[in-house]
Amino acid sequence: MSSIIENECSVDNRTLFKTTNGMFGMGYRVVKPGDVVTLLWGVKALVILRPGVGGGFTYQDDAYVDGIMYGEFLQTGPIPEDFFIH
Repeated sequence: MSSIIENECSVDNRTLFKTTNGMFGMGYRVVKPGDVVTLLWGVKALVILRPGVGGGFTYQDDAYVDGIMYGEFLQTGPIPEDFFIH
């Protein structure tokens, strides 16, 4: 998972953002600093999750992140992590 550190400009209800890993992406305007970009097994698009107050996450929307959309992320050897989505 990678946290979003900034979101700067909006285009057609979409906003550009930069992750803590220095990657650039695009998501809907609901994206805020502190949100998390992740890949869920069995889901074709990346998703934006927001950390919940009592733990877990809430789903915000899908996202595009350059460089990890077409299987590149799996080549980095990600460590599977269990978490709850409310």
